Amino acid sequence: MDNISFIIGSGFSEPAGFPTTSKINERLKKIDASEVCRHNSGDTWFLDGDIDPNSHWRGIWERNFIQEFIQFYNGRVLANGKEFHYECFYDYYHEYMVNDNYPDDLSSFMQDFTRKYDLDKNAHDLLSQFNLCYNQLIAQLLEKQFKQSHLAKPYHPSCDNFLNLVETLSKKYIVNLHSLNHDLYLEHLSCSDSIQSEMDDGFEEFASPYYGKLSAPDEKYMVRISRFTNKFIKPFRLFKLHGSIDYYWFKSKDNSELIRLPWGIGNTDVYKEVIENGLYKYEKDPLWYYPDFLSGTTYKTRQYSKGKYYPIIFDHFEKNLKTSEHLIIIGYGFRDSEINKYITDTFSIKENKMIFIVDVKEPNTDLLKHPNVFYVPDGVVEMDNQSILNKII
Repeated sequence: MDNISFIIGSGFSEPAGFPTTSKINERLKKIDASEVCRHNSGDTWFLDGDIDPNSHWRGIWERNFIQEFIQFYNGRVLANGKEFHYECFYDYYHEYMVNDNYPDDLSSFMQDFTRKYDLDKNAHDLLSQFNLCYNQLIAQLLEKQFKQSHLAKPYHPSCDNFLNLVETLSKKYIVNLHSLNHDLYLEHLSCSDSIQSEMDDGFEEFASPYYGKLSAPDEKYMVRISRFTNKFIKPFRLFKLHGSIDYYWFKSKDNSELIRLPWGIGNTDVYKEVIENGLYKYEKDPLWYYPDFLSGTTYKTRQYSKGKYYPIIFDHFEKNLKTSEHLIIIGYGFRDSEINKYITDTFSIKENKMIFIVDVKEPNTDLLKHPNVFYVPDGVVEMDNQSILNKII
């Protein structure tokens, strides 16, 4: 079968109740220490009105650093009325953290902080702990627990047009879904009449040596966890270009693998089955605490060619675009220069290829100047499927 490709942006998930970038910015631009729980397990989360009974002794400096560092950034770094943007903020501190080299104002702030709380921590320690907390808080904002049930027609309006469109296209094409989102909305939609769980994401459970401890009302038991094997054979194929809130690295003594953590298993309850002296045993990894997804407007683009996952997934992305005659872009604002380059290098100058840009308002992109690029108004909820299908099939 021929290929057809999609690029899915944040506008795709918004109708299903996931926060927009502006809402994430609003939540993260001002955080009070009392709003956050910093657990001794390494987890960090928004309390959302709950009470942490151990807040008087646990995670005090970490929570205060979250509050005071963001205050410092808003008051001392942002200038000329600039608004807080969580990815720009990520770029700001991550650049200094990685290079362990700090401007005078930031260095002075962190020295004052360590004196204030009588801490034996250097600047890298402070920012490394903050980075761990910040990623966990972002992940929490993108979590949405769905009922584990099959989605039957008629679908909810937020996904009805999309699922009917991909169902029709799958009769003729392999459907490649390239998502820029970290959420699990597309995974949820795979359990539908249209997709019938026939979607690969490159992860495989069979023969996996990874297990998680799942808590039931009366006991705990081990369940097998899938790991990334780069296998895509089903008619619907999901490529998460920026990672996901359920992707974690298990770093054992001689190797590291990307696993997908199921709902209900904590990130400190994961084990690898190993053979030692002829006997099977579980090996626990105590090193990782937050999921692998990309943030930062510039930092994330530098990771596309690094590590053991992103170069592989972007190689698929490039090949799928090259072998697809049609590309459907939904809810993407064209703010990622590298993603834009992939599109223009493989599509816009080819006369026999078509691009459909689906959004609630016409995006600011030069792609729309090309005669083979079509704007489809009204976003994923109200898009006119037939106008797309008339040109494709």
